[in-house]
Amino acid sequence: MSRSLPNLTHEHLLVSCFRTITTKLKPTTIMEEIEVELDYPGDPMLHALLEFRDKPQWSSLAQEIGCSFFIPTDIVAVTYINSDKTFIIRTQNALEKFYKNHYEPGKPIQFVVKVPGRTSRLLFASYSS
Repeated sequence: MSRSLPNLTHEHLLVSCFRTITTKLKPTTIMEEIEVELDYPGDPMLHALLEFRDKPQWSSLAQEIGCSFFIPTDIVAVTYINSDKTFIIRTQNALEKFYKNHYEPGKPIQFVVKVPGRTSRLLFASYSS
């Protein structure tokens, strides 16, 4: 007997994806929390807010971005623009260098996610509770 899947729209898939991820990453005790805001250009209705207990590892961040934009995790990259330089982050090592040299707790930091055919902003904001 074959089972048919319900007719899911793009919005249903996006909501299901984030509901699963945020449940897995929800902290039991919060010391520092990192929020990641995803905005989709050209469609203000598509928006996601992710929470991490600490600064996310590249594998977790890439998985979130890949799920959000429906792109393979292995091609995910973000760009960080400093006042005079542009840095591409696509590995754990590069993300750790970013945290060490540019991340300031409590200050928002903007990343750009490039997806074939579109560009989107990724905003990090952190706070202590």
